[in-house]
Amino acid sequence: MQPLLTATDLHKRFGNTLALRGVSLRLMPGEAHGLVGENGAGKSSLLKIITGIYRPDSGSMSLAGGPFAPGGPDAARAAGIALVPQELQIVPAMSVADNLLLGRWPSRAGAVRQAAVQQRAEAALARLGLAIDPRRRMDALGFAERQAVVLARELAEGQARILILDEPTASLERAEVDRLFALLERMRGEGLAVVFVSHRLDEVRALCDRVSVLRDGLQVASHARGGFTEADLARDMTGRALDAQQEAAIRPAGAERLILAAPGGGVAARAGQVTGLAGLLGAGTGALLRGGFGRAGGSPKSPAAAIAAGIGYVPSERGRALIPNLSVRDNIVLPHLAAMTTRLGGFNAAAADAAVAELIRRLDVRPPNPALPARALSGGNQQKIIFARWLIGRFHTLLLDEPTHGIDVAAKRAVLGLVDGFAAGGGAVIFASAELHELLALADEVVAMRQGRVQERFHRAEPRFTEAHLRQALGA
Repeated sequence: MQPLLTATDLHKRFGNTLALRGVSLRLMPGEAHGLVGENGAGKSSLLKIITGIYRPDSGSMSLAGGPFAPGGPDAARAAGIALVPQELQIVPAMSVADNLLLGRWPSRAGAVRQAAVQQRAEAALARLGLAIDPRRRMDALGFAERQAVVLARELAEGQARILILDEPTASLERAEVDRLFALLERMRGEGLAVVFVSHRLDEVRALCDRVSVLRDGLQVASHARGGFTEADLARDMTGRALDAQQEAAIRPAGAERLILAAPGGGVAARAGQVTGLAGLLGAGTGALLRGGFGRAGGSPKSPAAAIAAGIGYVPSERGRALIPNLSVRDNIVLPHLAAMTTRLGGFNAAAADAAVAELIRRLDVRPPNPALPARALSGGNQQKIIFARWLIGRFHTLLLDEPTHGIDVAAKRAVLGLVDGFAAGGGAVIFASAELHELLALADEVVAMRQGRVQERFHRAEPRFTEAHLRQALGA
């Protein structure tokens, strides 16, 4: 069978950084091909070359046997390359139907034909077996439904031959992942090839026929289904064997630094401890943490008041915390501008540079260039710089909403180590995560929430501090 897409010896340089160093890829019709690597390994650069956003410095590509060198994203899309990015591109206030046909609305005499919009939207949703009302507003849908709409939009014209999914399961629960995988299996049966980019190595192993591993811009390994384990992938990604994560010892509880009020009981942040928040989508864990940071009518009354009180916050969506055009350094020091002034009232750039350089080293931000705009970093490295800003100054409480969302296995371990170290130093942490094994490995207490209400509490010293009991409480 002829390869659908072939990339040969691709190189890409950004200044002094070699993003890709001779990477090759072969994708067959109907194949699910995994692409894994640490943040900064070159995955994003490779995807942007395939989708026409970047041009390689050298190397070549072919599509269905013919030369392929897209001049831009529109050319790649017209050639059959569909992309569903991690950060969904939608218009929240518009309907599902309008988002499905975004920029391609049927019209007559300059007026949109609404009946035709509805018909085309219904057909696009029906093709994927999606029971979503096309008249609903996008902001009324859950994340999994919004993602399904974006997927239907990319496949609506029927021209897509290759579907690229960038961290598609990072915000999904297990049942939603299963539904997505079932949909992908059906589309693959029709000949659609899938490139699956994910840090969830168990899902890569379950879905993919082959896996390519990138490290530092190099393709370091390629595996066929059944010929690798998750430990193999982790070792290939990092260049070393990762030790098994150790269960945390029971830590003595200190003073209560903050209490988040919720129906069914408060959630306390205690000095020297980590409190885990577990809940399925819509459980209210994110809203609870936003309230604790002075948003959504919580106490403190504002984010400025929370920062002044020594409370830091990492949201689940990076777009809510980053200013993309500001530098890495400026994004990190943003909450600390008042503390980084000179006696004459100017900005103390030397102090900022020194603090940021140390944090970049500790968190292994790649590339390690504080002058780069935040938008130039991969998603995982952006997450690291959001976390880094709360390691400056005297913050005693951290509210973390999915802080390991969309970052690779080594970066995840680094962030979890920093959280553990923060608590060991007397800090208080409330940590919300859909990764139940992370909560159980790190937290002293896990609070299960359903529909905005505290459902049950699990303490490390209890025999029922297990994933089975936690899933039962969540209804998972």
